[in-house]
Amino acid sequence: MALISMAFLWSGSQIPLYLFGSSIPVIVDDIGGADRYAWILLANLIPLSSVTPFVGALSDLFGRKWVAVIGAMFLVLGSIVCSVAHDMNTLIGGQALIGIGAGINELTALAVAAELAPKSKRGLYIGAMVLTILPYCPAGLYAQLVSNAGSWRWLGLW
Repeated sequence: MALISMAFLWSGSQIPLYLFGSSIPVIVDDIGGADRYAWILLANLIPLSSVTPFVGALSDLFGRKWVAVIGAMFLVLGSIVCSVAHDMNTLIGGQALIGIGAGINELTALAVAAELAPKSKRGLYIGAMVLTILPYCPAGLYAQLVSNAGSWRWLGLW
């Protein structure tokens, strides 16, 4: 059960970047901010790379469970902020929160999978967990379908 939870954390940390990143033209048409749209992706990736050096030490101090829960809360909060954004700056702030959560959850999921798997099958377990992202390979298609059928704001619910 813990490995399944970590697979959800792994996939959940990747999906918002793919979905929101694939809907940039629709988002810009709705809320404006064409001069700042590049920051939608950068606001996710910069905090992600800034947080990762500290995740291992924090999870050693506070435990992997609580670090994973905090990372998941950042993902949920960031998705809510992005979904209700009425201007580009708010969306960029939401992406920053998602980036913090993604940086935490990517590493935590890999660490937990490595610790729970038997040493002889560690690569298989981690590989299987990473492959849980496969259903989201056509994320750009999903994002466009959701955006055209309803609103890009539903992507945050995903």
